[in-house]
Amino acid sequence: GRTEGETPSTLYDFFPKDEADVFWTNDEFVFTSGKRNISEEKITDAKGEVHTIVTQKTRCTDDKNEQYIVGIISDITDRKTTENALRESEEKFRVIFENMNEHQWYQ
Repeated sequence: GRTEGETPSTLYDFFPKDEADVFWTNDEFVFTSGKRNISEEKITDAKGEVHTIVTQKTRCTDDKNEQYIVGIISDITDRKTTENALRESEEKFRVIFENMNEHQWYQ
């Protein structure tokens, strides 16, 4: 956390420790391995709302041979909510269908 008026400077100033730890671990993997990382993560925004995001990170090297991470973040919260609702609906109708007898089916 930070005090009022203080400028945030690290992931830990923006996100809860457990979430920032995940970001940091993924960043370290990209820096040390040079491999791209794609992961689905949960983040908590300033209002305390939890979002599901997909991050894609890759290591880049500039003409001065300095390395940095380039990343893309996509908020997939709505998609995940829709997928969960669809899964629940499919399960509900599967149970109904499996418990129907033949007489009910042909009426």
